[in-house]
Formats: sequence, structure tokens, C-alpha cells
Amino acid sequence: MTTIYLWLLGCGLAVLLVASIVDLIVTLVVKPESKVYDTICYIIGFLAGLSLLGATAIHVVAREEISSFWSTKFFSINRWGQARWIRENLIDDLWEMEMQYQLFDECIRIDSVLTERAVDAGKKYADEVVQEIENSRNAMYLFGLGEFYDLLGGGENKSAEVSARVDRYFNHLEAVTVQLVDDFKQAYEELDSLKGQPGKLYSDQELFKSLVGTPRNTVSLSSSKHLEIVRNIATCLVNDTPPQAIVSLEYDRDLKCWFLETLKRSYSVRLEKISSDTVQYTINPL
Repeated sequence: MTTIYLWLLGCGLAVLLVASIVDLIVTLVVKPESKVYDTICYIIGFLAGLSLLGATAIHVVAREEISSFWSTKFFSINRWGQARWIRENLIDDLWEMEMQYQLFDECIRIDSVLTERAVDAGKKYADEVVQEIENSRNAMYLFGLGEFYDLLGGGENKSAEVSARVDRYFNHLEAVTVQLVDDFKQAYEELDSLKGQPGKLYSDQELFKSLVGTPRNTVSLSSSKHLEIVRNIATCLVNDTPPQAIVSLEYDRDLKCWFLETLKRSYSVRLEKISSDTVQYTINPL
């Protein structure tokens, strides 16, 4: 319907415009006084009027469709209107994207802290056991039982046990970090429910003791406990992250998109109005 409307409207306006220009030129230059010329002018005017009448009828019958079309077209060239729409409608999206960055960065930071401390704990445990083996061997030799101790492979058995425990410890660490990622993803999906709730901050040492532990005292993997810790962390981040105000907004005619800046990041935004009340957009960080 919109295509027919545009075709009739375009034909009618084009015929009127061309006919008016030709009539003006002919009238000024030739000054005809022929009934044939007048008849031709009447026919042209009738056809143009008929096209415009048809366009008007379609506009009345399909008012919503035609109004939506013109609203969409006007929005696509109205930079002031686009800028106003961005400032009024993208604040929540910018906040959510900033929260995504905050949660991702915190997840990576905690993962790094846990890994670093677990490596130190594993090395410390191995060194302690090596010293224990050496002390036990020296004590056995002191009582003349050293050869018997070596024959039974006491040191080798202990070393194998330590190696197996350290392997289990680092497998546990890997499981914890995988769980950590899943918990932060879930926290992101629950952002709205975390707003205004009481959170809790943890030191790095508290996180390590609560989530990982040491090879001698490894913390059992608990999905509910880990999720509670992550929710507390996410809640603190949510409460400490204010709405992201737009400090700069400019349109690039060559790239046909908007570039906006908040106090922390820059984004590109592409807009497309697909109906009178619906705007489709994509926003990407730079």
C-alpha cells in the first residue's frame, strides 16, 4: 500500500511541477491563445489531481501505515531527534554494559589471585613435605634404620602421595575457576534484583580461604556458597556503579553512525526506526 501511495504522490507532484514550469515558460515566451493548449493543460491538471486524490485516499485508508512510513523517514534524517532519543533511551543499556565490564574484570582479577596464591600454596606444601621426608630419613639413620627406610621406599612413597595430592589440588582450583565464571554470568543476569541490596566485600585472602584452601586443607566445592560470595561482590559493584552519563555525542556522516562517550568508555551506535514507535539499534564498545 505504501508503494502505491508513494507512486501516486510522486507522479502527481512531478506532473504538476513539470507542467507548471513548462506553462510558465510557454506563457512568457510564446503566449499561446489556443484552445488545444488549454485542453492539454486541463488534461495534465486532471491527471495530476487524480494521482494526488488517489494518494490522499490511500493516506486516509492506511493512515497508520503511511504515518509510520513518514515518521520513520523523518527520524532517519532528523539528527536532533536521534540524539535526543539516544540520550533518553540508552542510559540503561550503557549502565548494563558498564556492569558487564566491571563483573568481567573482577572475575578475571579473582581468578588471577586464586591461581597465584594456589601456586604459592602448592609450592610451599611440596617444600614442607620434602623437608619432612628429609627429617624422617635423618631420624631413621640416626637410629641405624636408614637402609631399612630406603629399602621400604618411604621417601618415594611420600613423594608420590604428595604429587597426587598436588594434582588433585590444582584440579580443584580449575573447577573453582570454572564455577566462578558461571556464577558471575548468573550475577549479571540478576543485576536488577541486586540493586539496593546489602553486599559484602572480601579480602583476597578471604576469597582464597573460602574458595580454594591449601593442599592440606582443600575447601569442598560448593555451588551455593560460591554463588553467594559472587552475588555479594556483584551487589557491591552494582551499588557503586552510577548511571553512565553521556558526556559526548557526535554523528559521523561517512560511517552513518553515532559515537558517544561516557566518563569511562566510548561506543558506536547505529539507529534504524522500523515503525512509528519502534527503534532498532546496535551499540558496540570501541
